[in-house]
Amino acid sequence: MDGSVVTYVLVYVDDISITGNQPTHVQTLLHQIISEFSIKDLGRLSFFLGIEALYRSDGVLLSKDSYIIDLLQRAGMTNCKPVTTPMATTFAASSIGGVLSDPTRYRSIVGALQYITLTRSDVAYSVNRAFQFMHAPSEDH
Repeated sequence: MDGSVVTYVLVYVDDISITGNQPTHVQTLLHQIISEFSIKDLGRLSFFLGIEALYRSDGVLLSKDSYIIDLLQRAGMTNCKPVTTPMATTFAASSIGGVLSDPTRYRSIVGALQYITLTRSDVAYSVNRAFQFMHAPSEDH
């Protein structure tokens, strides 16, 4: 593949990000899209779908730190102490206990956690356990 041109176009609803190994080809594609659609070039990528792009001399680092911090704030857990395991080792999750009268917040937070598992496989099991109670979460969950 020496000399090949690689271009990636990421599209999610009305968010588009274009990158590639040949800046001239990326610019050409961008100008073609702008000529066909009413879009605005916002310049260098900073955030895309909750992922922050951090530019360094050796490349680009993609980080979900700010997404996770926002999620902790939504869950009211910004003052919680960090632990070495993603799930309490002594908590036996079950469907026993008082069911939440409005499970919307629980479902929203667990759904947001699922997005994190795409890049943080270490929390996948814990998030899966939380998903098992989506139909009737309790205060314990």
